[in-house]
Amino acid sequence: MNLTRTQSTIWSESSKIKSRLFLDCKKILNDLASCNRVILTWVLGHSGVPGNEEADRLARVGSIGYPIGPEPH
Repeated sequence: MNLTRTQSTIWSESSKIKSRLFLDCKKILNDLASCNRVILTWVLGHSGVPGNEEADRLARVGSIGYPIGPEPH
């Protein structure tokens, strides 16, 4: 994986995080990175980036109602 210094720090400190959702996401990213180039990029929110705007929209839709996952946030 191609990580910036900040991302690298977060990734290395992630061993302290016990969230099942986080651990599942980390495993999926590691699996993808074993045979693909994975780049994580921070994007300023609400800045007109099409993919990010869609993610914001889906997050709003997903926040309506009761939590479905194992860990409500």
